[in-house]
Amino acid sequence: MMDWGEIVLRVTLLWAAGEIAARLAARRDVRLGHLIRICVVAGMLAVPPLCLWLPAQYVTVPGWRTASGVDGAALEISYESAAAQSAAPPPERPRVNWPAAVYLAVAALMLARMAAGAFRLRTLLRDSQPEQMAAAQDLEHSLGLKPGRIAVRSSARVTIPFTVGVRRPVILLPGDWRKWPEEKLRSVLAHELAHVARNDWLTARLAALNRALYWFHPAAWWLERRLAAEAEECADQMALAVLGDRQSYVETILDFARAVQARRLHGLEATAMARSSRTGKRLEKILAATRFASEPVGRTAWVVLILAALPAVLAAALLVPAPQPPKAPPAPTAPPPAILFPSQQPLGDEEAARLEASLQNEPNDDRSRFRLLNHYVAKGETSLARRHAMFLIEQLPESPYAVQATMLWAGVARRGESAEDIRQLAQIWKRHVAERPQSARVLSNAANVLTRTGEFFEAESLLERARRLEPGDPFYTAALASLYANAIVGAWQGGPEFVQKARMELASTPDALLLAQAAEILLASAGQRRSASDSKSLAAQEAEARVKEAEKYLRRALLLDPENEAAKKVMALYESRMKQETAPQGAAPGRIRVAPRIQQAMLVFRQHPVYPEEARKARIEGTVRFRVVIGGDGTVKTATLLSGHPALVQAAQAALLQYRYRPTLLNGEPAEVDTEVEVPFVLPGENPPQAQVLSLKELLAEGGTHPVPIRKVEPEFSREARAARHEGSVDLEILIDEQGVVREARVLREAGLGLDRKAIEAVLQWKFRPAEKDGRPVPVWARVEMNFRLLDPPAK
Repeated sequence: MMDWGEIVLRVTLLWAAGEIAARLAARRDVRLGHLIRICVVAGMLAVPPLCLWLPAQYVTVPGWRTASGVDGAALEISYESAAAQSAAPPPERPRVNWPAAVYLAVAALMLARMAAGAFRLRTLLRDSQPEQMAAAQDLEHSLGLKPGRIAVRSSARVTIPFTVGVRRPVILLPGDWRKWPEEKLRSVLAHELAHVARNDWLTARLAALNRALYWFHPAAWWLERRLAAEAEECADQMALAVLGDRQSYVETILDFARAVQARRLHGLEATAMARSSRTGKRLEKILAATRFASEPVGRTAWVVLILAALPAVLAAALLVPAPQPPKAPPAPTAPPPAILFPSQQPLGDEEAARLEASLQNEPNDDRSRFRLLNHYVAKGETSLARRHAMFLIEQLPESPYAVQATMLWAGVARRGESAEDIRQLAQIWKRHVAERPQSARVLSNAANVLTRTGEFFEAESLLERARRLEPGDPFYTAALASLYANAIVGAWQGGPEFVQKARMELASTPDALLLAQAAEILLASAGQRRSASDSKSLAAQEAEARVKEAEKYLRRALLLDPENEAAKKVMALYESRMKQETAPQGAAPGRIRVAPRIQQAMLVFRQHPVYPEEARKARIEGTVRFRVVIGGDGTVKTATLLSGHPALVQAAQAALLQYRYRPTLLNGEPAEVDTEVEVPFVLPGENPPQAQVLSLKELLAEGGTHPVPIRKVEPEFSREARAARHEGSVDLEILIDEQGVVREARVLREAGLGLDRKAIEAVLQWKFRPAEKDGRPVPVWARVEMNFRLLDPPAK
């Protein structure tokens, strides 16, 4: 995604290239130049959505290099901040993006003007009178138009004739057309029918829309004027080719040119015969021409022009020039980085050999097979990994490890290292369902896989069948509740049809346990309202709606079964939540609110949570979110649950209380911090494996390339540093992902007085051409140094 400055630059380059091509083509035929400019207008309209929706493609510019790192292991980028030109800190006030506001206001005004013109034109056409004339039918045949498709109407409110519409075009004549000589009437009809044959009305509307969106750009105004003038010139050629009476045609244009001076057609969505302001040059071209073409440009020319313009538009929208990365020193080849799940410890070669030997005696040992599967994926031994993955999937469909093997192997396929993708694997599970229709575990496992492929209705049907087969096992009810609730909160992106079905089932089911468990997930996903100022935000409104929906299901569950333990437990959670939300909000004096991403960079010790065994067996995963208060010494003082599955909360809180942060300074003194922290839980094999993130030094040693900065944001001085005229340098370690986005930042060397926070805020807005290894973008840890220097020396 690019900013508007980059889009404007790309549009300008596209227009410049198109203008050169149009001028060259117009020397041969004005119609070709006109078509090229139409393609330019369409390209200008297409560039913003293409930039916003499609990923950028980086192109290295030969001869353009950035400086390499100091020691080859770090990306050293120093900044001299220009934000401290005066000692007095400016008052902080809400910022309004005035350029964006002005742009939107003017664009809206121009679009409203177009809409008003369309409304006036509709009224004018409604009040006009239909006309029948034989001359129009003869000219339609001469120009190759379909007879009867074009309507001719007249109106006393019209001064000059014009054409409007594409599918059902209308030629609107002045009310006094019956007083015209026959030659003048034929000239007018031939000209307007030529506009219809060329679809000039549609071209004019695209040019007007382009001008409204790019009203600040001279190219948009230039293109609209040039297209209008060229449309008249091309229509003149076609009309004269079928008329042959040059003198009468010229006299007709002069008559209407005088009428235009008296009454202009501002705002009407139409193409008028004498609308061009270059009437003199137009008449000169008519009188000087030796031959005229009656047919428009053929489809072949259109296809050739579109095929030639499409690469130019895509290049203007997607290509990002980037400097060449520093040359990496030659390094010996090394095995690919390990790919492990968070809870999967790598096996040694001896342990792997021992497990392989044990499988000779117990081939159905699913746990050992899954451990070996992870081991071989981590080592990049795809053929061995596939053997164990497919054995689990094909031979042991009742095992929970079979589902995990399916997700793991689908992740390997996404990296292009295996042939079986998730949909091919889903076909195997459908075969298992057909072969073992009485196995509730197989049905449940298949439903789990089909959920990942978006086949939610079929997954629901399988879970219902599993519940009927084993009605006493609450596991299948929990799985169905998870499917319904996660569809409602948008976790599965199942579409509105399945969400509607899920709500209908929950509204009509007599199963109190299903209602209670669905309500529990809805409550966990809703989080907790943080402050009164957030109550009007879209996220807060969605959370409040989920809480109300959860309450409805809870009350119905208790109405169906007042003694249901699960429903009573969730109701207690709901009531506790309501008490917390009605309690007075606000941070204690001396605390500062810090954004989660900024505070994450201050983390110096993270305790990984112990996965609860019950949650592991139930295959529960997700993120637990807390609102925390971090003391001046960097320890977590309090942690208030905002969202998360109840089965994971206790383990997440136990790990969170052991986190340690660097102290945050306020006016030189340690201050308490109010922020939010997320604790993730990921089951082994449930998500595609993530590549091990290397440091830049390790990446270069394995033959990779540097990440190259293509957009930088200069850090600002903090208020306290500016007031104290404090300078310093901040060393950061940043994580640059496969898209070149900075995902994390850690402070390695502090500067104090809020400069660390400002450095992090700036670097998180940087954009890079990502590092590469074996021709593929890879994430990498790199170092950045930011220097804060005052521009004016301190007074002595």
